[in-house]
Amino acid sequence: MYAGGSLYLLGTPLALGSYWGLVPIATVMPFLIWRAYDEERFLAKNLPGYSEYQKRVRYRSCAIHMVVESAEPNHSFNQTRW
Repeated sequence: MYAGGSLYLLGTPLALGSYWGLVPIATVMPFLIWRAYDEERFLAKNLPGYSEYQKRVRYRSCAIHMVVESAEPNHSFNQTRW
């Protein structure tokens, strides 16, 4: 969600040719990054099994990594917990 949102926030002003639109994004992005890290800490503390998930899944900000990881021969789709 955060990776997709970040691409959306960066891509919209560029697609519209409004480089001034990047200025507010520069102020918003640190808060989004902080929120993602804060959410990771909260989930690790309050959700059973999330710490093990963090150790097993290296990149959690981009869903494509989950798809690639589940397609590897040593992993089955049913073993991957999201």
